[in-house]
Amino acid sequence: MKMETIVYVGILIVLAGIIALEMRIPVAIMEIILGVLAFNILGLTTDLWIEFMANLGVLGIMFFAGLEIDPNVLKRDFLKSSSTGALIYLCRLAIVFVVAFLFFGYNLYTSLLIGISLSTTSLALVYPIVKERGSIKTDYGQAILSVAMVIDILSTISLIIFVQPEHEAFLAIYIVISFLIFLFAPKVTKKIFARYGGNIAEIEVRFILLFLVAAGFLAEKLMLSEVIFAFFLGLIFSEILTDRKDVEEKLRGIIFGFLAPVFFFKAGMLMDLRSLNIDVFFFILVFGTIAYLSVYLIAKHIFTRWFDPEIGKCTGLIFNFRLSFGIIAAIFGLRMSLITVPIYTGIVTIILLASVVSSILLKFIPSPELVE
Repeated sequence: MKMETIVYVGILIVLAGIIALEMRIPVAIMEIILGVLAFNILGLTTDLWIEFMANLGVLGIMFFAGLEIDPNVLKRDFLKSSSTGALIYLCRLAIVFVVAFLFFGYNLYTSLLIGISLSTTSLALVYPIVKERGSIKTDYGQAILSVAMVIDILSTISLIIFVQPEHEAFLAIYIVISFLIFLFAPKVTKKIFARYGGNIAEIEVRFILLFLVAAGFLAEKLMLSEVIFAFFLGLIFSEILTDRKDVEEKLRGIIFGFLAPVFFFKAGMLMDLRSLNIDVFFFILVFGTIAYLSVYLIAKHIFTRWFDPEIGKCTGLIFNFRLSFGIIAAIFGLRMSLITVPIYTGIVTIILLASVVSSILLKFIPSPELVE
């Protein structure tokens, strides 16, 4: 990797953060946009270092996605949240799949991949939005987080079942290893934290990063999705890090301040604007409209019945933030040759537009005052 390329990428990532904060839009959106410009205008290309940091970044993103899954929130109103999340996710997945399979003529796996990519809701974006609007402690805010968690989990399960059906034989191995990690990782981690906690060497942070790298290596050897493994690691450590917010904040700084931006920047660099043509624009128009309106109308109807019309409108917009896992699923499909570069470009464009549109429209809806 040329040194000037490292400098250019670093400058653009910092610039993306500044612009996003000034425009009050999700930083990841601007990182992807500048990644698109870097490839299509500046001619920057990815290499091994960008690939490595981006892969570690996506592992970190999924680790925190698992970390944000609060079992206590899921237990409370479990049936209500799970049924709502399943309804929102499966309805959008079914609609997008039917259109892709029957009307566009894509094969089964491609249609499913498109459906999964466009049916997710990014808990990583939903959480800060709900918190920023001052609704995190309200019944409304907790309901949104619970449903978003269910959608995230269903997205993960879908990726296991639909994207890698040819590796079903390895699923048993994956389950056994996951069980062993679930069983022994908390005990080992707590002992290490107790013995080396607060040391200037930051052993706790190193230990978790080692887990992430090992997860990627193990998943690759088992021919499984490393992002799924990282997600379950996050679930494991969610209880361990409950009393160690200092370690969680240090990890969050490394992941979202350094590694995750590289992932989103690289995701933008994979978008070849030369592949844009009338077919791609038609793809964006059709699937973008279907994916957006389907979840908006369903979520709006349900949350209007639970609370009030203003909350229903707000929720419909919030559930259209599907950045992180949607991008992950699209990149995974591109890597496995389930989708082409034009389809990938269309999917990422739809995800970006949906997040931008929701960000803008939410500014016109005041935060509901439903403090418990």
